[in-house]
Amino acid sequence: MNEPQYEIVSFFPENFFNKDVNEPFTKKIINSVLDVKEWRKGDPNQFEPDYFGDDIPFEFTLASDSKKKNNFIQKMIKGKFYSEDLEQEVFSYIRERIKDKAERNYSVENVHLCVLCLLNMFNWVSDEYGSVSHWMIDIPRQNFFNEIKNRYIETQIFNNIFIIFPDMCGKWWVFDVLTNYKKAVSLTVEEIKSQRFPFVFEKQIYEEYMKY
Repeated sequence: MNEPQYEIVSFFPENFFNKDVNEPFTKKIINSVLDVKEWRKGDPNQFEPDYFGDDIPFEFTLASDSKKKNNFIQKMIKGKFYSEDLEQEVFSYIRERIKDKAERNYSVENVHLCVLCLLNMFNWVSDEYGSVSHWMIDIPRQNFFNEIKNRYIETQIFNNIFIIFPDMCGKWWVFDVLTNYKKAVSLTVEEIKSQRFPFVFEKQIYEEYMKY
């Protein structure tokens, strides 16, 4: 059976693929889940991770491949990204970035890695929308998360890994790999209209949303 096709409306602010622009958004999403009171930037000269949130070390990264030319980020910037197997593509991008960060020698322990994925992974959260077949389509995601949990968390390379991604209903989700807990973060209509934050919508949902 073919999966239903949706027309997607997505928006990314100018220069969003630069870390100086996307990292504040990652902090905003993590704030909504962990209620961090204070952030300070880590010192790369001291081999510290990107940030400390209430003294908890965090490293941020954007899910992508490592190709020098025509990589995922470049395709997204040009609006030319396409995949015949989106989920496997997402797995590979997340896997590459985690592997890259795991090879770094941090001067502190218990680093929490946050991986921002920009592709709509509605299937991962379809149970929240009443899907009766979610348990079956969620098996690849469960297996992948168990893989990175066993390889990177159980071995104490990272204290935890958070996967951040959009669905097609305008929400951003944070998946806690250690506990398998997930939480949605919704932008307000005003935040979406401000064009300061990225969003992904199914077209009809977006049109209804923008009426408010």
